Amino acid sequence: MQSERYVQVADMSPENMPQAFQGAGPMDVPRPLTFDPVEMRYFRAEHTLSDQDIVIHFYVSSAVRKNWSESQIAPWWLNDFANSMSNEAQKYFNAGPPRLMAKYTPEVASWWFKAQGFAHMLDVGAFLRAFYEQLDETLHSELVHANGPLVGKV
Repeated sequence: MQSERYVQVADMSPENMPQAFQGAGPMDVPRPLTFDPVEMRYFRAEHTLSDQDIVIHFYVSSAVRKNWSESQIAPWWLNDFANSMSNEAQKYFNAGPPRLMAKYTPEVASWWFKAQGFAHMLDVGAFLRAFYEQLDETLHSELVHANGPLVGKV
């Protein structure tokens, strides 16, 4: 058959093993990403560095899950949180798309966020803690301003 490909397999005896991988490059297995968790009033976050990028996963905080109903959480998380996260990130990082990207992951009810090219900072953890505090305060202010039934329940 013409659609099949054939390759010749070299002798893989123990004596020939060192030569079999010559020129293959580093054979290191990549390490899994490790995330640093942070718990705020309105969200929980975990962040890591991937190449030169910052990657953050946002989740609803345990306090919100405990004190709000699912019917209150879903629209807030999918709309209000998303808008606040986008606006605050663009101001804080002084960037927008395509350097900043976010995507909702329904399987785990989280927001995936990526800031491309921001891993060069001396203290990424401190930079992100300040961002989290700013975002958390903005979320609180918006809830207070809206005088919604959720204010004071976190």
